Order: sequence, then C-alpha cells, then structure tokens
Amino acid sequence: MLDNETRRFFIREAASLAPVLYPILDDALAETMKRLKKYDARDEPLLHAHHRRAAFRRRAKVEGVLPAGWAVRGNSRLGGQMLLTNQNERASLRVLSESKTNANGVPHAGHNLARQEAWLGHEEFSDGELISDRNLLLLMDTTLAMPSLRIVHTTSRGKYKGRVECDFRVPFLRDAAEYQHASFDGADEEEDLFAAFIEDEGLSDV
Repeated sequence: MLDNETRRFFIREAASLAPVLYPILDDALAETMKRLKKYDARDEPLLHAHHRRAAFRRRAKVEGVLPAGWAVRGNSRLGGQMLLTNQNERASLRVLSESKTNANGVPHAGHNLARQEAWLGHEEFSDGELISDRNLLLLMDTTLAMPSLRIVHTTSRGKYKGRVECDFRVPFLRDAAEYQHASFDGADEEEDLFAAFIEDEGLSDV
C-alpha cells in the first residue's frame, strides 16, 4: 500500500497534469479521426490505437508542454511503450488504455516478466530510507463521449477477463475548479480528493 506522502504527491500531480494532458488527448483523437477517416475504428481498432498513441506522444514531447519535472520516456518500438516520468521524485506513469475485458477496467500484466514486476510494485531503500513504489499506471478511456484519464496503483498481476487488484485511484478532472470540491466514497467514510482515494477493488497500450 502506498504511504500518505506518495498518495498526496500523485493527487497533487494529477491536478497539475490534467489541464495539460486533456487537450493533448483531445487533439490526438481529433487528428486520428481526420487522418484515418477512411478506416472505421470498429474495423481497424489497432490502426486507430497506434495512430492515437503516436499523436499523443508527439504532442507531449514538445519541450515545455508538460509540467516541470515531467518528461516522456519509453521505447515506442516496444509495443508503443510510453511513460511519463519525474526523475526528481522517482515517479513514473505508464500510459495505457482502459481494458474493456477486465472487470474494473485495469489492464492485466500479461506474460511479460517486466510488466508483472511493475504491476506488483515494490519498495526500495535509498540512502537508508524506505521509498514507496512510485511506478503507477495512467489509464485513458477514449471510447467515452468525453475521454477520461485516471491514475491507478496495482497490487496484483491480474488476469485476462478478470480483475486487477488496486489500492489507489485518482481520476483526472477536466475542470480545475472541480478539485476544490470533489469528494469520493472511501472504504469507511467520504474522503476529500486531496486526502487520498483508497479503492478496495481487488493489455494493451494506448
């Protein structure tokens, strides 16, 4: 389970990243629809997904676009791998699409050992200090009328058509003002967004 400091960090960064990433996502979707208008997404879903991912990456990599400390990493030749990383905070967000086959929408790790390790998470020592796992997933749902983004922290590998256990989730809100008033149902009581949202629930790239 993530410590409170790590939860607060990702909640704070969600509020910072949301107003930047939503326009990037919307533009990537619009470009994909325009460039691939001859190809129905229902017939060519992978073609649309690959173009959408490439368009999103290209826009996010423009210098000065992402909030301070964040950068685009990952090898696009490896299944379109894309990570948003913050080296100063030892944090990363693996950008993936929501799963339409798993119960809670979180993609399972699959057979790749590196992904399985990442999905389980781990703490590590640095200068004698125990550092909480800060490698989370950034999931996007582009099938909605209003596409959405959310951060999740997985605690299990999960399985196909199953459920991936998570202990932390932060939705990206499109209106920055909503962060001042948003609240969610926690395990025992309603918690303010800036306190943390703990979820007792419990592959494909963008």
